Amino acid sequence: MISFYIKGMLVQISFWFVSIITLALLLDNTYTVVLGILSAFIHEVSHILAFAVFKKIPKKLSFEITGILIEKDNVSMSLKQEIIILLAGSIVNLFIFFLLFYFNFNNQYLNIFAISNLVLGIMNLLPLNAFDGGKIMNLILSIFVNVNLAYKICKLIQFVITCIFLILYVFLAINYDFNFSLLIIIIYMFYTNFN
Repeated sequence: MISFYIKGMLVQISFWFVSIITLALLLDNTYTVVLGILSAFIHEVSHILAFAVFKKIPKKLSFEITGILIEKDNVSMSLKQEIIILLAGSIVNLFIFFLLFYFNFNNQYLNIFAISNLVLGIMNLLPLNAFDGGKIMNLILSIFVNVNLAYKICKLIQFVITCIFLILYVFLAINYDFNFSLLIIIIYMFYTNFN
């Protein structure tokens, strides 16, 4: 693992992250992976910029096999600030999608970039623990119930949503075509639900 600091933020890049990205880039001749990575990078930079707006610095930015993760320090933030920081990535992704959709450039690569921003923006709003939407749901639930109960409720909701996605996947696989990307997403959802 490579580790270094930028303005007090620990940046860690795992070997497995680099390996998976390298393999995907080598096998992709449509630039879909490159545009997806660019969308993810924009998403995470948006979170970091939202931290900066509130004059906060994330504790850690790590590039892991499960994705890019930002860890906040134990510095106190208001609920509003935390929710704005969590929403920043999806808001920017959805803004890019609507901007590209509105101007309709009729360019294959811009269309792929627009769709990857749409998918990333919406997926991160899902109320799943590994995504921003799950963290927002947990923060809001923690206002009304204790933290442990909020966590259990979030886990239950995540399990139900994951099962719905699994049923949808089986339906699509039987009636249409096998979709490897959706299978990976469902495996990731189950993995994060039980970890």
